[in-house]
Amino acid sequence: MNRYVKALIPALIVAAGTYVYIISVLNKKRPDNYIGTYLIKPAGDVAQGKTDRIVPVIQKRLEHAGYPVMARVLQDGTAEFTVQKMIDTVQIIELLTKRGVLQFRPGYTKAELFTNLEKARAILLAENSNAKRQPVADTPLSGIDSLVAAMEKTEKKQEKNEPEIDPLLDFFEQQNGITNSIGLLNIRDTARLRSLLNRPEVRTGSLFDPEYYYGEAIDKPNNQGIATNVYLYAVNRDTNRPGTLIENSDLDGAQMDIDYTNQVVVNITFNGHGARLWAKMTEENINKPIAMIIDGEVMTAPIVIGRIEGRNTSISGNFTPAEARALAEVLSLPPLPVQVQLLSAKLQKLPKTLSTKEILTILGAFVLAFGIGLFVIKTFEQNK
Repeated sequence: MNRYVKALIPALIVAAGTYVYIISVLNKKRPDNYIGTYLIKPAGDVAQGKTDRIVPVIQKRLEHAGYPVMARVLQDGTAEFTVQKMIDTVQIIELLTKRGVLQFRPGYTKAELFTNLEKARAILLAENSNAKRQPVADTPLSGIDSLVAAMEKTEKKQEKNEPEIDPLLDFFEQQNGITNSIGLLNIRDTARLRSLLNRPEVRTGSLFDPEYYYGEAIDKPNNQGIATNVYLYAVNRDTNRPGTLIENSDLDGAQMDIDYTNQVVVNITFNGHGARLWAKMTEENINKPIAMIIDGEVMTAPIVIGRIEGRNTSISGNFTPAEARALAEVLSLPPLPVQVQLLSAKLQKLPKTLSTKEILTILGAFVLAFGIGLFVIKTFEQNK
């Protein structure tokens, strides 16, 4: 038998063994790869005709995150995105649907809000000297349940001219241990509380007129495993004065990181204008919270302890790594002009293929085995 043929046999065996090894490692360590097809449309009637405006923003987000994407606008006004090399489907959904409107706004403490409501109540009392405060009874009801009961009681006693502010004052008096926010309440009561806070007699008689936001649902699940409580925040409504608003145009970029407490955060980098606003905002709000709001939800509201110079800060909010990476990508680019609704998502799992490096490794093993086999056979024949 020809010596080359003899050397070829062990070379093929080694190459086949290398291939089997690489495939086994590939199946264990390399994550599944998908092609995803997503159908979206602008949400709400006011968003009609804005599909052409959202497509380039989303496409740029996906490409910036490293996902090859093809996009097209369909005749019915929806947009179809075909995303390749998908590894993290959670991140893709966030990039497709999160509007990404960021605001940093000064907040009010619970003590400030309580004083504000007391002032409004004093004005009402001056207008009606017969009004007397009716405190909320000490009941086992938690959170805003006692507030709702007091509201119903107050509404039934309109003829006695009792101030509508009384239930609010009692509610905030009961919020012990709440620092950055002004209260903790049940999700089912948020609309009722907001309507009470926005009543004319509450707003017009106050020292200041805050705007109210809720944080994300906290991890206090009910029997169905659903979080049922949210924190309430009061922030400055007037955003025209310098140092009262930082938004997307004041950022240079963002990235996911892990802080010193091992918590997933999103690091924010301001541009020059944003850094100046940040220094002014922190200087003017010492011992008060600054609310970091994304798409109308307060992510965090840290208490300021002093003027902060520099171009960096961070946002925390119980993020998963995938959510933080997606949020960082979203904040690194302009926000969507309107909210987006995801209509459908179809995933196709792709077979795992060999990379160029892995193919070269198999070829290298073959050549090396062939060379060694040829050398051994040639040496053996010479020594016969």
